[in-house]
Amino acid sequence: MPRLPLFCVPHSADEAAVLAPVLASGRLAGGPLVTEFEAKLAERSAVPACVATYDNSSALSLALRLVGVGSRDEVAVSPMACTATVMPITMIGARPRWIDVDPRTGMPTASHLIAGLTPSTKALVVYHWAGDVAPLAELDDACRDRGIALIQDASAAFDATYRDRPIAAAGGQATIQSFYPTRPLSTAEGGAVLIADRSLIERSQRLRRFGIEQRTFRLPSGDLNPASDIPEASGNAQMGSLAAALGLRQLADAGARVRRNQAVGTFYDDVLRNVPGLTLLDRPAERKSSYWAYALRAENRDGLVRKLTEHGIGAQRLHLRVDAYSCFDGIRRDDLEGVDVFDRENVAIPCGWWLSDEGHEEIVACLKSGW
Repeated sequence: MPRLPLFCVPHSADEAAVLAPVLASGRLAGGPLVTEFEAKLAERSAVPACVATYDNSSALSLALRLVGVGSRDEVAVSPMACTATVMPITMIGARPRWIDVDPRTGMPTASHLIAGLTPSTKALVVYHWAGDVAPLAELDDACRDRGIALIQDASAAFDATYRDRPIAAAGGQATIQSFYPTRPLSTAEGGAVLIADRSLIERSQRLRRFGIEQRTFRLPSGDLNPASDIPEASGNAQMGSLAAALGLRQLADAGARVRRNQAVGTFYDDVLRNVPGLTLLDRPAERKSSYWAYALRAENRDGLVRKLTEHGIGAQRLHLRVDAYSCFDGIRRDDLEGVDVFDRENVAIPCGWWLSDEGHEEIVACLKSGW
């Protein structure tokens, strides 16, 4: 573990006490704690509904099905995304349609989307890189004009905003959240679909758990109801009560963690602006990053990472371009110039609530001394 790590797992001393009554209750799969967690997330995100899931990939699989993506459909997505952003596309039988990115942000614009569309494109999944925010208004307009769905993958962008609104309420039909251990709100593992399109809510309740209609599946006695049909097959994506209990506890602290990251991120934006060999990413004022990590571009990235590592500072490329993996063989595009640049130079440094001011200043001094 680096002395100044890139990520950290949030933890509260009273979490064991929060979990103990859940374990004692014997009610671990779903239940009122999950419902409460969903309601609080929906309110925080300014959307009408939320479905909590066991991880972010199950959340994205559910969202794709909700907007009508099926076998042999295409989903526009940048190769500069987390593997967990792309694998669900293939796992439901659809195909990723690779689109380019703006190397100043690592995320696509409307022109990149439009250039990559085919008649088979059913949806766009946009990944908010490192907690930064994509150009939602133009992407939302482009999707609506062309009749395709927009899903946001905000796995790294908890509490990020667009034009002073929570991003889930700022564009598209649904937004994905992740509560992986290194997120500012962690449920050990977990995710959620934040649903902005009210027409998707009723079906989401069935598809989250085997296609079951919960209101009719059991008789008042608790026995199974033979008259309750399951017209559409589905798997089980539902979050459990232990994860929901952790989530409810961490909701009290997650906002403060993000605000600390944002303060450090804006500090970096200022003091690293003219460091030779570094290119800072564009973060327009209307797009307020959560700064899950501080993403930037670097010349001789490998040399930079090596120097930081030698000084005990966590640093790495945040993601590889995922179209390089052989499981996507045959559908890689070689004409994505922005992806080429961003993949070659992207790097992330610690921007975390777990480090002191002195720690962040040490990181800056190390960068300024060259590599």
